[in-house]
Amino acid sequence: MTTNRINFVCILICMCVRASFAQNPSVALPLGTVQPKPLDQVLELPDLDWEKVKNDDARATFDVRFAVSQPLQLSNSKDGNWQVTDNGFRVWRCHIRVPTGKGLSLMLNHIDVPNDATVSLYDSEKKHFLGPYSAAQLMAQNSFMTGIISGKSIIIEYNEPITTQKQGTFDISRIDVAYRDEQSFMSKEELSARGFGDALACHINANCADGNDWNNEKRGVCRILMVLQEGQGWCTGTLINNARQDGKPYILTAFHCQDTYTPIYSLWRFDFGFESPNCITPSSIPDFKFMLGCNYRAGKQGLDFLLLELDNDIPKSFNVYYNGWDRQSAAPTTTVSLHHPKGDIKKITYDTGNTTQIFNQSIQWNTNFLTPAGNHFVSIPNKGTLQSGSSGCALFNQNHKLVATLGGGNFNNCIVDNAYYPRFSLMWNQGGSSSTQLREWLDPDATNITSIDGAAQQTLTNKITGKIETVNGKGINLVGVILQDSTMAFDSTTTDTSGIYTFNIPRYKTNFYVLPTKYINIKNGISTFDLVLMRKQILNIEPLPTIFHKLAADVNNSGSVSTADVVAIQKMNLNLTKTFVPNIFNSWSFYNKNYNPNNLISLNLFFAPIQTTPAKTLYKTDFIGVKIGDANQSADPAK
Repeated sequence: MTTNRINFVCILICMCVRASFAQNPSVALPLGTVQPKPLDQVLELPDLDWEKVKNDDARATFDVRFAVSQPLQLSNSKDGNWQVTDNGFRVWRCHIRVPTGKGLSLMLNHIDVPNDATVSLYDSEKKHFLGPYSAAQLMAQNSFMTGIISGKSIIIEYNEPITTQKQGTFDISRIDVAYRDEQSFMSKEELSARGFGDALACHINANCADGNDWNNEKRGVCRILMVLQEGQGWCTGTLINNARQDGKPYILTAFHCQDTYTPIYSLWRFDFGFESPNCITPSSIPDFKFMLGCNYRAGKQGLDFLLLELDNDIPKSFNVYYNGWDRQSAAPTTTVSLHHPKGDIKKITYDTGNTTQIFNQSIQWNTNFLTPAGNHFVSIPNKGTLQSGSSGCALFNQNHKLVATLGGGNFNNCIVDNAYYPRFSLMWNQGGSSSTQLREWLDPDATNITSIDGAAQQTLTNKITGKIETVNGKGINLVGVILQDSTMAFDSTTTDTSGIYTFNIPRYKTNFYVLPTKYINIKNGISTFDLVLMRKQILNIEPLPTIFHKLAADVNNSGSVSTADVVAIQKMNLNLTKTFVPNIFNSWSFYNKNYNPNNLISLNLFFAPIQTTPAKTLYKTDFIGVKIGDANQSADPAK
């Protein structure tokens, strides 16, 4: 039999920083719309090679491609127009037009702009706007893909303050032309062209009553925006758990989503929580949170699966869910799919009629690719439907575990004759290598696990905690604690009144440094009595009692208590100085409690290296805090 793939829908939405809220674009007007200077010229591009586009579409796995890319060689240092505005900005604009198209987007490369620069886009009639994109958004990756502006022309506008010493630069390396008569470009404003509202009305929103039992699984389903060398498109992905349960951000989707194309994985975006808050479809696009960038881990055309790993940790604020799976071969009795048809808000589809079975026939796909008998489950849903963009969504069994992903089927508007789901059990170890099967990634310790439950994000973390206290055992309040990993990414917190600090970190993260710091109330605990004790130490009349008392008195970090330390404290008491050199960023010194207090060299390791493992969930690292200049340890640790 011949069956169509569920094809992705090619459109583009604004690309932003790696982990952030992606909401409606700003409505602030670009400067060029307020103080317009006539553009010297419009860059007229040649028309697309429609015969080639037609032939490419016919050969591709996808029979619906929304946008096609065309190379450009433009630079804001050579092309376009510059002007200086009355309100103190340098503005660069470039107007680009194509003969045929439904919408346009641009790719920027070699971006080097100041922190307060922005980029905006709009059409020649100033009806549709995108941006402003900030410098942080523009430079988050090596390339930046803008959203789509409806129509046949696009104006890009760059703004920077005239006070900027170095003029910002960037290139425009490609333009993407949306060319299909999709609903979003036929009758809707630019916001709706982002997938919202494009699915059939017969879909069931995920937060209707039918989805009440699937609130956990929903949190692990995301819309995938794929950026390809040849265009853009939508698919659906599922965040899945692994045998270590360490929170590694693996996304499972369909191989055919990117088959025959050239993916730019660094620009792929994963939208979580893109759904209606209830059963009613909202009148405007709902907020969602997203991650940007991924890496290919495994995939295989014949098994139609693609495993990706996100470039960065998913923030705790996303409240995601790592879905469980079952790699045993039995057909499920009832099934549920959660998906983003046409890139629209999350929908739910049911097969409650016990119709899902192993499909014991081969399938001839519309691309002339043949999959053998037994590769798929076949399902006929009796609630909800499926469309392009649903591809790659999970098929959950009656135990709420993933058993397959959507590959294609026979669809007639709201009627699904058959839906075909490649089986997870075959993806597990039928590929032949780690790059073509799931086993090495989802069971890296070879436990031979056959199924695993889903897990909430907050349960897949290790805890790093500890107490920071004085020599006398009193907790030190208001200590800033920095947790830094090997990639220089960091988190920070502050100790409480008991001196306790806590971090929750993904279990798969291994190497960390904990660094405490405090710089407030520099004169806390410093008095003339400290000077008396220090002089007795210098004259060998009465040594300071412990190494920590000596460390407090050694304010210049020379390795011994000297007259120079006495002079420095006297200046502090007389308000002649506000810092102790070289301790200009600390009023306290902190020492890893795990090190030998009788060995000054060992003790000077004031940060704690930690190597975590998935099997252990709690790591404790304590510190001794010493108030600089407080030789008698009288400082109030609460201040």
